Amino acid sequence: VLDQLNPLELANLAWALSAADPPETTLTLADARLISARVATIVAQAPVDASLLSQFHQWQLWLDECGHESADLPAAVRDAAHAAFARATTAPSALQRLVATDLRALERVVRVEEEVTLPHGHSVDFVVEHADAGRVAIELDGPSHFLAGGSRKPTGATSLKRRQLRHFGVNLVTLPYWEIETQASSDFWDGWVSGIEVGGEGRTAAPGESQLGVDGRRSSHGAGPSAAELTELEADGREARSRRRRAHLERMLSAAAQPLHDQQQEKQCVDSASGK
Repeated sequence: VLDQLNPLELANLAWALSAADPPETTLTLADARLISARVATIVAQAPVDASLLSQFHQWQLWLDECGHESADLPAAVRDAAHAAFARATTAPSALQRLVATDLRALERVVRVEEEVTLPHGHSVDFVVEHADAGRVAIELDGPSHFLAGGSRKPTGATSLKRRQLRHFGVNLVTLPYWEIETQASSDFWDGWVSGIEVGGEGRTAAPGESQLGVDGRRSSHGAGPSAAELTELEADGREARSRRRRAHLERMLSAAAQPLHDQQQEKQCVDSASGK
């Protein structure tokens, strides 16, 4: 059957198996060797698209996870697949730029690197040097990282990436978009401002609604905030949202430091028990 698969079909099969992470009772080592042999044949026959090579790289990473060294792709194929995978890039989002600014403002963050490609080929949004947690990778997962329809279940690609990063010893913090948006926004503020005509006389209050300006003061226009008051509200809102984002990020980094602290405590206990 494998001999009948074209490059796209073979790449999809290899990637799907990597994402599913089947037990050896389902996919034996012998099966893995056959798949790798077919990949090697396909790559040797004709140039293969970079997107397919990237999928073959994740197959190789899965083999590494399982310890299936005897099923490894040939060295030349591994190198080509790794290079194609590492070349894939994405443009930082506006939210990512905001988070970068907030990370650099945290007291216990020593250094922030953006769009970092790790040795095994995966890239992460940030690598942070933290005074307590050490080196931490942060992934800011937007809506495309989750199933459609507002689901909070990660896609197969997102789950595969997270699993492989952690397998290779990366101290990973994942930050779903709804968490950072919850920290970064106020439903009251967003809903109120969305109904205001910026630069005009403001909006007329709905029946029963108070026509107040900043901090409960009645607007100079009597029907909503003036342009100056709106500017003040916007500045206050930005700063408040930034403070909430920073507090949330610090909590997540502190949580990332806990396993490191536990390991150190365990080592101290072992050393004490052995008389060191």
